[in-house]
Formats: sequence, structure tokens, C-alpha cells
Amino acid sequence: MGLRGVGVFLPTFAGAGGRTGSELAAFARRAEDLGFDSVWATDHLLHQSRFYAVPWLDPIVSLSYVAATTSRLRLGTSVLVLPTRQPVVLAKQIATLQALTDERYILGAGTGWDEREFQAVGQQRAERSGRTDESIAIIRRLLAGESVTHEGRVYQLRDVEVGPAMRSPLRLWSAGGRQIPHAASPERPVLAPAVLRRIIASDARRRAAIGAPSPSRTRTSSISFPPGTARRPSPSNGAPTRPSWERAGRSSTSSRCT
Repeated sequence: MGLRGVGVFLPTFAGAGGRTGSELAAFARRAEDLGFDSVWATDHLLHQSRFYAVPWLDPIVSLSYVAATTSRLRLGTSVLVLPTRQPVVLAKQIATLQALTDERYILGAGTGWDEREFQAVGQQRAERSGRTDESIAIIRRLLAGESVTHEGRVYQLRDVEVGPAMRSPLRLWSAGGRQIPHAASPERPVLAPAVLRRIIASDARRRAAIGAPSPSRTRTSSISFPPGTARRPSPSNGAPTRPSWERAGRSSTSSRCT
């Protein structure tokens, strides 16, 4: 019996013993044989941070490798740090991966958190939300086969087209959040009102797209947890959270296995 809707993370970290393609391929084939629905790859450009002490393989390259050794597994990024990637180049990579895998790829995307990664690619972390919004809009249109002209705050494009176009709409899952508050956390444990308003506005657009009723009343306020307080992580912590338009239809979720 297949494990419909259940995915596992690929071991794309490279510790002291390194990581080989044969290991990833064997892991993916075993996951497929056991009936898992999908495999997921993590994205981190840099390592030696508080939470990621070892290097991680590039997720697009890793998924392309294991795709050649599987036939059914869906392939996802959990999550791709979208603002650190140039959207036209990424769209071309995704278009190629989709063409070679019969469109098995799911773009799990987030905004990232490591200040060093933004600095390494000549960006500012404060711009990550705007870059992410523009990138999503550009990538979706390019993968649909459009010739894209875009005049944004970050990106300016004129009659840009990449291919091959996808046959079906891109499956885009979003993920985000903060680390559980503790002394080693690189961020203050605060969710600002502006972030809450952004989440509410996004959810309203998604509800409208699928015809779902809107909440009768919503309030926004900041959320702060005192240092050292512990909260139980949600079951989906670390895996992409499906937008409401994905939840309305058939899709899979990913779960971390240890």
C-alpha cells in the first residue's frame, strides 16, 4: 500500500564522510519502493551557522540526480531560499527539471533567515519579502510559457521567455516561521504586526481564489515569547505548509524522518 501524501527528506547534508550520488539514489529508490509519495531537499548556500554546521548539497542538482533513478516519486524543495536566486535562471532550471521528470517537481519556497547568505549574493535581508514576491510572479509566468515584461522594484525584464513551458500550473508550496525561542536563536522571538497583516492579506487572496468563506473578524497584534520559554513545534515544522489552494485539491505533504 502506498503512503499517499507522505514524504521524506533526502540526506543531502555532507558530513565528515561526505555524501555520494549513489547514496542519494539508493535512498530515493528505497523510498519509492516503500510507497512514499515524495522526497524533499533542503536549501542552504552556506554552513557553519548555529543550526547548520555541515555543508548541504544544492537541492535542484540533488533532485535532478535522484529523478533519473526513480519514476513515480514527486520531488520537492523544503524550502528553496527564493530571494537568493535570480528568478530567470531559476525558472530555466525548474523548466528543465520539469521537462525531464514529467513535471514531478514541487517548488517549496521560503524567504530565508541567514543574514550571511544574503550578504554572500550581494543582497540585504530586509529586501527578502519584496524579492520573493517578484520572483514568484516572474517564475510563474515564465513557466507558463509567457513572454515576460516586468517592471518591479528589484527586477526589470523586457520580453523575456524561457522554455520549455510546463503543461500544468506550477505547484508552489510556501513555508516560513521562526526558530523555537532559545539562547542560541539568531532572531528575536517576535512576530511583528506587519508580518501578521501580510499573512492575513495573502490568506484572503487564497480564500477568494478557491471560493472559501472569509473569517468574520480578524485582529492583528505582535506575538512575543520570553527568552527561554519552550513551545512544542507543530508536526509540520521544517516542512512546506500547503497553501489553501493546494489543500483544496490532491497534493502531498512531507515529513522529516530520523
